Formats: sequence, structure tokens, C-alpha cells
Amino acid sequence: MHARRSTNTSRDMEYVLLCNDIGILLKTLDDCNNALEMFNKCLALREKVLGKEYPSTADSYNNIGAVMTAMGDNAGALEMHNKALVIREKVLCKEHPSTAASYNNIGAVMWDLGDNDVGALEMHNKALAIREKVLGKEHPDTIRSYNAVALIKFVF
Repeated sequence: MHARRSTNTSRDMEYVLLCNDIGILLKTLDDCNNALEMFNKCLALREKVLGKEYPSTADSYNNIGAVMTAMGDNAGALEMHNKALVIREKVLCKEHPSTAASYNNIGAVMWDLGDNDVGALEMHNKALAIREKVLGKEHPDTIRSYNAVALIKFVF
């Protein structure tokens, strides 16, 4: 019975990766409704197979948040990115590039919601601090964080 369960888990993970890749492709093609459907399938399976507190599960929340942002559902996107952040802080650590990406994504959504001078700036500053420490000052992601912080400070 154990071997059979392992085989099913392996198949489930293959399906997860397929759903994720299709979701990424669909989002790239601006087919947000179908991308969202694929990412939700991916999330459900990751939670079933890996658990709710696993880095890949956080990636699914992140992908769903990105699609929701593209669809104009900023409140839903903020919820998804916050779920990803909670998982990433717990299972990766507070100073991990993926955690910084969550702060960045939350800051971008807060910017879209008009919470620019406090919330968005705070989130982008957190992302920047992590990226400077972990990736270095010349890494492309760190430079993107410099740009985000500068833009907010310039506008406000």
C-alpha cells in the first residue's frame, strides 16, 4: 500500500507541475480566467500532497495573487500575497529572497490600492532590506526594490 501511495503522490506532483506551467503560460497569454483555474488546481493539490505550510504552496498563493492583480482584483491579490508571506516567513525565514518577493508583491498591490506613502513604502523597504542583505546591492531584484522605493518617495 505504501508504494501505491508513493506512486499516486508522484503522479499528483507531476500534475501539479503541469498545472503550474500551464497557468504560467496562460497568464503570459493574458488568459487570466483559465490561468486562475490552473493555479487554483495547483494550489489544491499542493495543499493535499505537500501541506498548507510548504514553500511550493506559498508559490501557488503568489501565482494566484499575480493573476488577481492582472484581473484588477487587488483586494483578492492582497489576500493571496499575504498568505504566501505568512508561509514563507514561517518555513523559509524572514530573510529569504522569496519572502522579499512577497513583501514586494504586497507593496505593489498596496500601491495600486492607493496606500502609497505608508503601506507600500514599508513593504518595499522590507523587500529592499532583505534583498540588500541576502542578494547584494547589485542584484537585479535589489535594483528593482531601489526603483520601487525611489518611485514612492518621488511621488510622495
